[in-house]
Amino acid sequence: MLREEERLNTPLGQAALTFTLEGKYFPDEIALAVVEKWLDGHADSAGFLLDGFPRTLAQAKKFDELLAGRGIKLDLAINLELDEVQIRRRVEGRLTCPNCAKAFSEAVHAVREGEACPNCGTPLQRRRDDTLETLVERLRQHEQLTAPVIDYYRQTDRLRSVDAAPGSDAIFAAITRILGKVPA
Repeated sequence: MLREEERLNTPLGQAALTFTLEGKYFPDEIALAVVEKWLDGHADSAGFLLDGFPRTLAQAKKFDELLAGRGIKLDLAINLELDEVQIRRRVEGRLTCPNCAKAFSEAVHAVREGEACPNCGTPLQRRRDDTLETLVERLRQHEQLTAPVIDYYRQTDRLRSVDAAPGSDAIFAAITRILGKVPA
């Protein structure tokens, strides 16, 4: 959602861009504003899945309040577990399409920077924030800010963890199994 705001050059996107380029978490007020905007236009009784949110304890608690105000209950949070060596390898080998926004792995998809996107033909590129410096900062912030979110959802019995090492197909299958057990 934030990257879409950045792409559209909205005021929220402009505010978020500085943080993206430095690999820093977005301030709670920016992240919550984007999610609240999305909830106002998309959240319904069919359910939804958010990726990468909430990232701080304050965001998690405020998100619970936002949902409660709309009569929505958060059933669960999924934590993808992956060690730092594998995270680094994946980030260093990630390429994205600036047109269709699909992400590809150099190792998995046998693509290289500048080659045509297999989806739409636009040349693939690295994200501006996929640098070693930003990754180190993201990992530091994850430990400091997101670990308490994981504990929060664990304590409220809403946390499910998935081993992210096997790759996207196995992750998708594990999440599908978990979501199949969520009460409707």
